[in-house]
Amino acid sequence: MASECRNMFYENKKQETTELAIRLAEPLLCPKRHYLMSTSFHKLTMAVGGANTFHKWPTRSRAYFDRYEPRYKLVIINPAPFSWLRNIDVVSRTFAGMDPGTMSCVDLETVRSLIAETENDADIAIITTDEQPACKPGDNFGSDITRLALTYKVDRSTKEISLIVKRPFEDIGRRRVTECDAGFANERLWYLEMVEDLALDVVCRCWPMGDALILEDISTRGYTRGDRIAGLDHRQMTLSLKTLGRIHGAALSLKASNRTVYESYAGRMNETILARSKFGHALDMCIGENADLLEAIGMSSEAERLRLMSANTLYALMDEETSRRTNLNTICHGDYWANNLFFRYGSEGATDCRVLDFQTIREGPAAADIVTLLATNRRIEDEVSLIEKYLGAVRYAAGGSAFDPLDLAEQLNRFRSYGILIGLYYLPAVLMDEEYALAIARMDTRRMENARKALLARKEYKERLVDLVQRYL
Repeated sequence: MASECRNMFYENKKQETTELAIRLAEPLLCPKRHYLMSTSFHKLTMAVGGANTFHKWPTRSRAYFDRYEPRYKLVIINPAPFSWLRNIDVVSRTFAGMDPGTMSCVDLETVRSLIAETENDADIAIITTDEQPACKPGDNFGSDITRLALTYKVDRSTKEISLIVKRPFEDIGRRRVTECDAGFANERLWYLEMVEDLALDVVCRCWPMGDALILEDISTRGYTRGDRIAGLDHRQMTLSLKTLGRIHGAALSLKASNRTVYESYAGRMNETILARSKFGHALDMCIGENADLLEAIGMSSEAERLRLMSANTLYALMDEETSRRTNLNTICHGDYWANNLFFRYGSEGATDCRVLDFQTIREGPAAADIVTLLATNRRIEDEVSLIEKYLGAVRYAAGGSAFDPLDLAEQLNRFRSYGILIGLYYLPAVLMDEEYALAIARMDTRRMENARKALLARKEYKERLVDLVQRYL
């Protein structure tokens, strides 16, 4: 058997080899997830690669077979030794004619019920399912996000649907580090209660499913994520600020018409981005390392001014502005930058904007969202006109409850220190490469430290640092 399979391995193409490996592994599969021990690995590699190919297994190498009919998926963790898979992390083969069974990201019957509701027809038959990661490394660290593509039959027609399944991390340590549970409480509050009261159409549809949220996959309508590294152009920034104005304005309108409901929502939100448990120390370290960089490139005066700041500078500003209880306080997104903005395009550029990820909502000063967007982006000419577009959207949504433009201008001026601090805090995330993103995703401290050092040494990082200092310090 081993000899025959070895010959097949060398004669067949990569896809055929993949199918062979999965076919050989079928007896090892169990209904959910089965972690293979080294003996099972040995049997599989003996059959596919030959007796002398992988006789030594690195102790940290691990793989498992993930089964959810009609998919069998071989997932490799630390795939370096598995050269016979040509460095493919995930390989899969659809087996026709099998009942779809269960999926790893959400219960199939739940999804069938959702489709039946949208189709207004209870007779729904799921034909195939496919699960893939819904975002690239570096695009999300607050939850487990899967794109679920299904084909189904209804009323003699075969249709397709794509959904985004968003779940808290299974790992308790990661949930604690990322404030995952607090963030999910925020997002459930937003989608299941607040959106209806705010009457917003700039967000995607959402359906609650146990501890998960199933979201409309807006990529099927042509929306793509903003480019965090290249930054948003003037047209994208205009759409982003107009969309933000509609969110802020809708919240102001609710505050004016039903303050009890507004304050109920505000009181149930959890701070996640600026949570003192993790943010304060991280920001202080960020200030120190960027001050050292400024010193090294000959900007000693700016370095000293930066060293006079700390996380407490930002907290004092936020506390002061929030305690004013002025009309400038509204429901804020909290993490409003390119990574959470999706755009649809026409012949002349971006034509529409949608917002995702409401795990970070807070009640607070409107300037915080505006400055976060501006400080995480490259310098945009004519920011004054952009703010005017934002104010126009606020007035449209809030009517007589809108901001006074002079009051907002004064608050934005007070938020210059917020701009430099939040800009520096976000800058590694803005310029993050795949190596850094994977290190964070795997919670590999040593790799994270090395990747961060490499990032701070890049010319582009230093250029963006100088630009932030010139704009806000």
